[in-house]
Amino acid sequence: MKKTSRILTVLALAASSFLFATPSHAVPTVTIAQDCNAGSGLQYDQPIAAGWVVVITITNCNSTSASWPRGTTWEMKDGATVIAPTNSPSQGTGAVMATTPTWSSLSASSTYILTLTLPDPLPAGYVGTYTNGKNAGYPRSGFNVYKTGVMQSPVTHYFTIDPSYVPGQGSGQTARVRGNVKATLDSVTFTDDGTGTAGFLTWKGTNIDSVLYTGPANNYPKAFNYGAYTSSWNGALANLTPNTTYTFDFYVNSIDDYPAMKTVTFKTGPAVAAVKDAAYWTRFVDTYVIYAWEAANMKNLMSKFNSLETSPYRSFIKVPTSRVSTWSAISLTPKACRAETNGVITALNGDTCTVSYTVSGASKAPVTLVRDFKFTKFAA
Repeated sequence: MKKTSRILTVLALAASSFLFATPSHAVPTVTIAQDCNAGSGLQYDQPIAAGWVVVITITNCNSTSASWPRGTTWEMKDGATVIAPTNSPSQGTGAVMATTPTWSSLSASSTYILTLTLPDPLPAGYVGTYTNGKNAGYPRSGFNVYKTGVMQSPVTHYFTIDPSYVPGQGSGQTARVRGNVKATLDSVTFTDDGTGTAGFLTWKGTNIDSVLYTGPANNYPKAFNYGAYTSSWNGALANLTPNTTYTFDFYVNSIDDYPAMKTVTFKTGPAVAAVKDAAYWTRFVDTYVIYAWEAANMKNLMSKFNSLETSPYRSFIKVPTSRVSTWSAISLTPKACRAETNGVITALNGDTCTVSYTVSGASKAPVTLVRDFKFTKFAA
């Protein structure tokens, strides 16, 4: 195992909609116990989401290292005494803090309480890049503790997004220490969606906690970290070539880190052009957008765009915009209308104005709607 300092050098939730921290809810709080006498090289997956409070009890440790999303606030205490970091923390401008606070002179005989408050929303680029958990590749985000003289020290909790985890309802963090539970993989089946260009993998077996897809990277949803284990992928594949045979190895893993593998072979069906209407894009969002809050926001933007109407009293319309989802609007008929960067579409004459409107989010699964508009009032 790599030394902790190297691990967190490369360590660097959009939140699941089931628990937002709003005035009508108590702020979700999760607790973590990090004991440097528990063993060396221990790794855990700790679910988080935007606005959550994470309380970490630290025992028998001398120092810490971490990588947190930009906007995180913290307080380290020894009893009633606040302990300042030994470095100079800096929030920076990226998805994770430029310099995360660390404490390098802790007493192994003391018990420390570190309280983190995660930002709401989580910064763009954090979810899907830094929240893939223990079985993912670098970069990763989380918190490490160390003890002097323990060569393979750290005890590490990696931050991950797990919509099934609800604080205070009996779910603890998922230990990732090899034990006796082995995964088995009985079958992997592909079902074409009828277009020849997309479909689903389904798998059966026992003790399957996560899966690893090793087929072509272009066919794997960009919301997930290609080449890493994931517990939340629904098996959806895209950008497939019709009438083509695919063969690759497919892995499953148990909670105790005992994997199994099967070689998968399937052939896609013939090409059938899909009608990309509102119903198509709704199914697309339900399939490829992995966060419920993100899907709901995208559907809301789609609905608003589809409801847009021109007015005899105005020479413009404004497409729906969002601070949460990424959006863009372009004019496909630049002689008839122009699109501004603020979402305003201005009519130039009475010809048909065709607008292409795209929305996407943390899952990197863009939706593009195209509509025609007729104006009776034009810009001077």
